[in-house]
Amino acid sequence: EKVPFEYMYYDKSAETEPSTPYAINSATASAHGIQNPATRSSVPEHLKILPTDTEAIQKNKKRKLKDLKRRSKNALEEHMSEQRQRGWQNFQAKKKGKRTKGHYA
Repeated sequence: EKVPFEYMYYDKSAETEPSTPYAINSATASAHGIQNPATRSSVPEHLKILPTDTEAIQKNKKRKLKDLKRRSKNALEEHMSEQRQRGWQNFQAKKKGKRTKGHYA
C-alpha cells in the first residue's frame, strides 16, 4: 500500500534522547529542569572576551570560564548521581516490604 507523503512525519524526540541513561549533556539537563550555566549563551558579561582585551586578560578570562564550566558539570553530575541513588533507595525500600510466599529468606 502506498502512503501519501503528507502522512509521513519526522520524529525529532528520538534525536534528543541521550545515548545512555547516564549521559550528562544539555538534553539530560533540560529534561531534569536543570539550567547549565556552562553553555555558550549564558557566559557572564564580565567573562566575554572583547577585542580590546590584552592577551593576558583573554587568557585569564578563558581560565575562569573553563573553571565555571568544570564546576557546573561537576554539580550536574552530582545532582544526577543523587537522583539515581534516591531512585535505587526508593526501589529497595519498596522491595523490602514485599515477601513472596514460600520463601524462607
